[in-house]
Amino acid sequence: MKRILLFLIALFVLTATLKSQDDEFYLHSLKMNRALYYLKNLYVDSVKTKDIVETGLKKIIESLDPHSTYISAEDVQDITEQLDGEFEGIGIQFEVYRDTLLVLATISGGPSAKAGLKAGDRIVKIEEENIANIEITDSQIMSLLKGEKGSIVNVTVYRKGEFIDFCIIRDTIPIYSVEASYRVDDKTCYIRLNRFAKTSYNEFMKALNELGNTQNIILDLRGNVGGYMDIAISILNEILPHKSLLVFTEGTHSSRKEYIANKEYGKLRESRVVVLIDEGSASASEIVSGAVQDWDRGVIIGRRSFGKGLVQNAYLLPDGSVIRITTSRYYTPTGRLIQKPYKNGVDVYRKEITYRYKNGEFNTKDSITFDEDMKFKTLKSRRTVYGGGGIMPDIFVPIDTSSYSDYYRDLLSKSVINDFVLMYVDNNRSDLYKLYYSIKSFSEDFQIDERFMKRFVAFAESYDIKYNEEEYAASESEIRLILKALIARDLWDTSAYFFITNNDNKMYKKAVSIIKGDEYNRILVGSVVK
Repeated sequence: MKRILLFLIALFVLTATLKSQDDEFYLHSLKMNRALYYLKNLYVDSVKTKDIVETGLKKIIESLDPHSTYISAEDVQDITEQLDGEFEGIGIQFEVYRDTLLVLATISGGPSAKAGLKAGDRIVKIEEENIANIEITDSQIMSLLKGEKGSIVNVTVYRKGEFIDFCIIRDTIPIYSVEASYRVDDKTCYIRLNRFAKTSYNEFMKALNELGNTQNIILDLRGNVGGYMDIAISILNEILPHKSLLVFTEGTHSSRKEYIANKEYGKLRESRVVVLIDEGSASASEIVSGAVQDWDRGVIIGRRSFGKGLVQNAYLLPDGSVIRITTSRYYTPTGRLIQKPYKNGVDVYRKEITYRYKNGEFNTKDSITFDEDMKFKTLKSRRTVYGGGGIMPDIFVPIDTSSYSDYYRDLLSKSVINDFVLMYVDNNRSDLYKLYYSIKSFSEDFQIDERFMKRFVAFAESYDIKYNEEEYAASESEIRLILKALIARDLWDTSAYFFITNNDNKMYKKAVSIIKGDEYNRILVGSVVK
């Protein structure tokens, strides 16, 4: 009783000292505090205050909109690393293959490369702790290898029949967001960006400078879930004319703020531009594609984007956790809000992409309907565009499911293709480097023959995936393509993977055709019926 009396006195004192016009807000905050006190001190069983608050915050934040989130202190670091574009560790790409940590590649100039680790090495011990032939997850390995910059980690590597000890000094390791960049031809370049992290603009410009002549640029934003808005604005500064409106934001507690192109001459100002998007392209991806489309500055190709037009800001809480809450909405230069509806709740919102697929939207644009009240006109050619549900591309390319089968699904779900490639490259790496001096020579000359495929089928059967002649025939060309692309990736990098897979991708091939032909200009003046 004494504890309750003291608590009530404290509440009275606090209430008397509050100086705010928003009495209702403080009444509700006191209500929450009192309820928490009762649960902690009077509930029949012991209650962990942290668990109550964590659960409560999640539910409260999730009830606001689909993109406001609560991030626990434990998860903040991982999310921050992805957006900051760096972490502190030893600098390797790895796979856990048959309970062994296999080094796929060392990051050039990174700690492991400096220490002497090589692709194909098997790390069997970390700080004398055995990690070979035991069940271990990627996250467990990362926790052992990551650490403060300048700290030391000792590893034991198995290489060609001998064990070698390495002392590696941890350092800052970049997480690259430019997944691929290469020349398509003497005028055309391709860049794939998987998110808009702090380092993305610098990576983007570095790629452009290394590629050289960029009369045509294909910017691949498929599957890009977004990131920092200011990075999207920096990239748009390279594309759109000086003083162009790029995007504007507005909210109940934040007045309209316009973002204007402030670079007098961007690197891509005179280039032809094609942007690839799909249902996985969201947020900052839609800022870029929306601005390019609104100004008739380039051609958007693919499928309708995700539809996220809400801006979140992160706010730190006392225990190191973070709430990311929606503070405003963003609008494309024509005034389009591309946020799709979420009034039916988070569960329905998250399943909306599945509904699109079931309704046939991925196969034909005729199944897509837009609210006529959300109709806008582009700023130069006066072409019709819509808001309220993502960015609709200028040219629709349906999803290709012709090579999909249950056999192929099982290969993917059990990681058979990836495991086979790891084994193949591990056994043939030096010979492959001797035969193929570049990605281009590998792409042109490396052939996956029948003997190779028979070995693969037998390997799949060791994973209890039975050969099915009809399903194999349906998926064979796709399996061959992915096998070749993954081999190229493990020998070089992700640019090699996309260099090979893109050449059999309908959306990419359409982009190359459009950007090099007369149709590019006809689309942008609105004279082509698509």
